[in-house]
Amino acid sequence: MFNRAQYNEAVGRTHLVQQYGPGAIKHTTWGVIMPQNIEQWRSIRFVRENINKLAGNSEEDRRKELQLGIRNAGLKLIKDNRFISFLKHEKGYSNLFCLLSVPAVQLNNSNYFQNYAERENLPATAVHFPKYFYDPDFKGKKTNLKSYAEWKQLYQNSFGRLVNDNNEALRLFVPPKTHRSSGEANTNAITEAQKRRKLIPVPLIFICDRGHITDIPWAKLLHVRSMSKGEQDGLMQDLHNAPNCCEGPDLVWEGSNLSDPGFEGINISCNNCKRRRAIGNLSDLSTRCNGHRPWEFPVTHENCDATMRYAITTANNLYYSQCVDSLYIPDALSENPIINKTVLDQLEQLHANSAQSKEEFIKGNSGLLSVLLKDAKVRKDTVNAFRNGVVSNNNPKDSAALKAEEFNAFFTNQQFINKEEPDLVFDAVQYSNENAIAGDFIILDKFDQVRRIDNLKLTKLQLSFTRVVPLDPDAIDLNEDGNQVRPIRIHKEQKQNVQVLPAVESFGEGIFVSLDTQKIAEWEKKVQDIDLWSDIEDKEQIISQIDNPYLQSKASNLSLRFLLVHTLAHILIKEFEFSCGYPAASLSERIYVKEGDGGMAGFLIYTTEGSQGSMGGLTSQAKPQKLFQLIERALVRASDCPSDPICWQAEGLVNEKLSGAACFSCADVSETSCEYQNLMLDRRILVDDLFGFFRSDSSEYLINSGSTHEQVLG
Repeated sequence: MFNRAQYNEAVGRTHLVQQYGPGAIKHTTWGVIMPQNIEQWRSIRFVRENINKLAGNSEEDRRKELQLGIRNAGLKLIKDNRFISFLKHEKGYSNLFCLLSVPAVQLNNSNYFQNYAERENLPATAVHFPKYFYDPDFKGKKTNLKSYAEWKQLYQNSFGRLVNDNNEALRLFVPPKTHRSSGEANTNAITEAQKRRKLIPVPLIFICDRGHITDIPWAKLLHVRSMSKGEQDGLMQDLHNAPNCCEGPDLVWEGSNLSDPGFEGINISCNNCKRRRAIGNLSDLSTRCNGHRPWEFPVTHENCDATMRYAITTANNLYYSQCVDSLYIPDALSENPIINKTVLDQLEQLHANSAQSKEEFIKGNSGLLSVLLKDAKVRKDTVNAFRNGVVSNNNPKDSAALKAEEFNAFFTNQQFINKEEPDLVFDAVQYSNENAIAGDFIILDKFDQVRRIDNLKLTKLQLSFTRVVPLDPDAIDLNEDGNQVRPIRIHKEQKQNVQVLPAVESFGEGIFVSLDTQKIAEWEKKVQDIDLWSDIEDKEQIISQIDNPYLQSKASNLSLRFLLVHTLAHILIKEFEFSCGYPAASLSERIYVKEGDGGMAGFLIYTTEGSQGSMGGLTSQAKPQKLFQLIERALVRASDCPSDPICWQAEGLVNEKLSGAACFSCADVSETSCEYQNLMLDRRILVDDLFGFFRSDSSEYLINSGSTHEQVLG
């Protein structure tokens, strides 16, 4: 956050693309602020100005030219052509030129820039919100309650005797301070400003589930609350358009104990009209939304017929960021076609009205194709899709295509070591029957490929956010024009006009594991009629019983295969903690599951910089003997949960977690580690004596091994 002097706040780079992105509320040591839309960020504006000066021909040459132009300003572009293409052609950012790494800005202990030159082009910007403050200078429990603009004017007027330039007085209003004199005589403006007390923001606001947020109009609320119950009901429906309590409200905040349940100890009064009302229980306070978007500049209001509800500025439901991420895959390994579906539709329509063959049509429109599709790879893949009769799919886009490429890169390549591509280095883990474990479970032949990933890079960025209710990032486009929970984009302009998006990149290491899909298919046929998972056959019925749109979106992944892969990844993460000492919160997962032809059944467990367990510690566990011992111990531990028999005897999957036998004692991990917030887990699918995947090869094995669930538990 930025100001010429100390008006700055240190915020982690990753936080700016997650919990403290545009429209969020950030509590600081000197107040409460709200980051602005990205067009106002100084780094974004600087890069956009430089983009307009580029002279290169190809997009890649222009990016290199841009990187040279912004390097001296302390800015860096993120290299990930695959991710940029995905955002352009699958998420609608058709003019996206580059991803900008959120710059690291160093502040000293006094919140000044350590490098003063950085302040011009690096910081993100923010505004004060909420806009109502009360003055802590009053003795007792009564204090003035005014808006930011009113306090600012009083403050400016109070410095008339100390400074000749009003701009200098305004510069000292950082952060907002009382207009009351410190009482010390013969002080200059700067000394006087430093001695004045900071104003305290009122922590009560209105929010709606379409992303809008606004201050409670206290003078209007005082007017409505002073009326009879019948009159209140009508005005409360549209509180923002109700009259003030009087022509010149002079509001007073009475009582400072904000910890009282329902704020029972606080009253609002007006010195002018003498009206006075207790705030009382605000939990039922609601009104029609005014469409306020205070994080945008200039501030906008839009039509919204949703209901706003009261909230406090520290509530957990004020901000849910929708982020997308991508594992870096070099162009040499990125083989999946990138198709511009809009242009593919146009080609199909134009060709339908033409008497030409497809080859003649392609040759005759080569110039048009070059204009519509400037990226050579996208042009080639789109034309091939048209030539081969691939039907464009206009359903909302998700990240499945990105993850399919990641899976294929690891699955189809034994290794990748390239000095020019240091952000991805991996090698195959060779194992044989010598590595088989003589234990309670059949492990070895259930796996297909294992990769030790010595270097990896994960790029993450935020596209939007919601309030009140979280929403799956893959469902952003589903709800953008709907009347239900709707995400708000972090930029003010239309997404097709966005040229730069801020992002962060993290470096680390990991282990990739894929299961044998043929063995899974055989096992699925054996267990598909088991009552425990019969709900899966009627997935639509499960989804219809879920009220939360976030859970509805996640439930679309539900399948036997997903339960199997997801649960295995979780128990292995927990085993790394139990056996190797890695905190589970330092590890993360990426799940690769797809049904049918070309199916996937694998996962990546990885750790990135800043978390414990990196520096080669995780990949050292990928040695065949170590890894399969870890898997066996994880399966044994999953057979015996401290919460059994209650956990083991869970019935069905139609519940708030879409899970069976899974709890924090056996399968759940930190929500920061899990892509699916601990949904869709069931350890029985792995270790049950009769139908567990790792026990189900033959009844003869089960008899000879002497393995029963009761014996394991004993």
